[in-house]
Amino acid sequence: MKQIMLLILMTFIVMGCSSNYHRVDPVVTPINTPQEGETATANIGDNILLQATYYTFDAIELRQELSRNFGCHNATAGWYIKTSTDSDFDYYSPAPKTRDGGHFYIAGGLCLGWVDAIKRERDTGDLCLRNNSVRDLCDDDDDFNLTTLELLHLNSIQKSLIYNGMVGNKVLFAYREFSHQSNATHYSNNVEYDLNESNVIGYKGAKIEILEATNRYLRYRVIKHLAH
Repeated sequence: MKQIMLLILMTFIVMGCSSNYHRVDPVVTPINTPQEGETATANIGDNILLQATYYTFDAIELRQELSRNFGCHNATAGWYIKTSTDSDFDYYSPAPKTRDGGHFYIAGGLCLGWVDAIKRERDTGDLCLRNNSVRDLCDDDDDFNLTTLELLHLNSIQKSLIYNGMVGNKVLFAYREFSHQSNATHYSNNVEYDLNESNVIGYKGAKIEILEATNRYLRYRVIKHLAH
């Protein structure tokens, strides 16, 4: 999330304090799946519980590199999220932490200025590279698509409980906490439960009723989800 907010802040600073300019915030969606009360089936290796936060952005997908000023200023093919808008234009910055996220670059040599955003004129649909030293670099012949882009909350910890099969009458699970800021597992633990004792198991605030367990799949009901 820090990277997303930094992109928005940089765009805001460059634009200045125009009265008709405002930041565009994404739609924030907490994810708890399956939901409490639901019955589900998972294969070995599947998440039986998943908790995360998603951000949904308006975005553009450049299908080809966007090049201006005889190749001096460019935006690579990829995803760019809407960070701000004014009375005439929408402004887009590279999407962070995505496999196909684009980026800006300057070819060098006699190129002047740097590019900080893609501008899209709403009336014409033309795309421009906003340049801090010369006029905006616009064209009406770019290959792009207006879309939405869903990103995991970059500052959040994704929590999941994974089914790992059975040994005798014991069911095996792996618990994982994954940090999207560092792209690394933040915490992990392997746990097992004896179904001879109870078919209701609990971990990290979650409570699950085991309906059927085999070494191929698990059928279960979510009584309570993982604690936040």
